[in-house]
Amino acid sequence: MGKLVNTTNLEVVLLRMKRKMVSSSFTTLAIPMHAAMTGLIIFIVEILVIFSTMLTQLYSTLDFNSYGDISGGAGVSAASMGFTLFQNVDTGLLIQFSYWMALILTVANTFASNYVDGGQTFKLCYYGSIMCIITGVCLLLVPPVVQAIFSFPLFTSSATQAIFSMPFITSGGI
Repeated sequence: MGKLVNTTNLEVVLLRMKRKMVSSSFTTLAIPMHAAMTGLIIFIVEILVIFSTMLTQLYSTLDFNSYGDISGGAGVSAASMGFTLFQNVDTGLLIQFSYWMALILTVANTFASNYVDGGQTFKLCYYGSIMCIITGVCLLLVPPVVQAIFSFPLFTSSATQAIFSMPFITSGGI
C-alpha cells in the first residue's frame, strides 16, 4: 500500500513539474507577445490617422479643377481619380477601436496566463498588473514615437502651398 501511495505521489509531483515548465515557457512568450501585439495595433492605427490627416490637408489645399489643360478635358476631379479614398476617415473611431483592442488583449492574455499556470486566483492580479503596465506603456509611448517618425515638414500648409504654386505645375505642363 505504501509503495502505491509513493508511486502516485511521485507521478503527481512529476506532472506538476512538467506543467510548471510548460506554463513558464507560455508565460515567458505571452508577455512579450502582448507588448508586440498591443504596440503594433496602436502603431498601425496611428499611421492611419496621420496619413488620413495628411491627405485631407493635401486635398483641401489642392484644386484639381484648375489643371484641366493637363488632361485635355474640362477638368479632373479628385473623386474621378480615386483620391478621396482616405479622406474624411473617422479617426476618433479608429483610436477607440485600438483602445478597445488593447483592453481586450490585456484581459485575454491575463486569463490565458492564469489558466495555463493554474493555482490560486490571486495570480490574476499578478498577470493582470503585468499586462496592464505593458498596455499602458504602449499607449503612452507608441503615439508620440509614430508622430516623431512620420512628421513630414513637406506637408505643412506653407510648404504645400509653395510646391503647388510653382509655375510648371499651374502653366499646364513641364
